[in-house]
Amino acid sequence: ETLSGLLPEILRGIERHRIPEALAPVLNDIANIPTLAALMGVLDAGSMVMMLNAVPARKLRIILGAPPDSLAKLVSHVQLGKVESVLIPVVQEPDELLRDTLVPLLRECRHPERIAAAVNHSEPEVLFRLIREVEAWRLAALVDAMDAEDFEEEGAAVVLLQALADERGLLRD
Repeated sequence: ETLSGLLPEILRGIERHRIPEALAPVLNDIANIPTLAALMGVLDAGSMVMMLNAVPARKLRIILGAPPDSLAKLVSHVQLGKVESVLIPVVQEPDELLRDTLVPLLRECRHPERIAAAVNHSEPEVLFRLIREVEAWRLAALVDAMDAEDFEEEGAAVVLLQALADERGLLRD
């Protein structure tokens, strides 16, 4: 969809105080246009409203600095229920983590849809721990080195992430 198609729906759903706090700064920054255009093609208005209502504009601007295609591919493959339970909390992480880990991860990873599969099939706490503790280039290299099948429901990466969730002590070591 285009901005003209989504904007009325966004304006109906967004909290009024968030228009000048989040929507206006994001829309008025010309650097965000390519990424916003890519996201509008894959993200529904309801998910956009959730993000705009929950996430400070400065964090949105950081995330919008990710490569448009990578961010759009990630978001388009995340299940709708995971937007609120995982993506929004990730974007609420400290600015430094967004700038130094999340955006570089999306810049370096050739297969962001595999990151989305990890989001869809694993516990949020495991994902948070990984992005907080592992450098972006290492995460990107790991994701890219594995096969797409590894990120399916019974794939090796998903099984590993589930084992990490089951054995929380492994994450602390």
